[in-house]
Amino acid sequence: MQGFDSNYDYQQIYRHWDPRSERFAGADALLTAVDEGWEPERTLFYETYWFAGSRCVTVYHIELRREGEVMDMPVISNPYLRRLIAKHKPTVLPLEERDMIRRGERGNGAHG
Repeated sequence: MQGFDSNYDYQQIYRHWDPRSERFAGADALLTAVDEGWEPERTLFYETYWFAGSRCVTVYHIELRREGEVMDMPVISNPYLRRLIAKHKPTVLPLEERDMIRRGERGNGAHG
């Protein structure tokens, strides 16, 4: 998501996230990472969790890069994140396709 504007309609809150302490991040942690120099890739991957068969939560896996480091940040969907996705229009694919893409194979499940 080149040109990612971390000030886009969101108050400034510092929210550190580490995969060793939290399974999922919020959009505020994504903004903190971007403010710290991490660059989001143009392709996002999503997975859906169903709770009690009736409540759906989508998690977007966002690959971030900084100075040769790579970090996968699973971010829980919320209205702010959906606005960012709508504004920046990245490619959004099911998480199952990530490994296929890395191996050079590709399905056709574009979303979002």
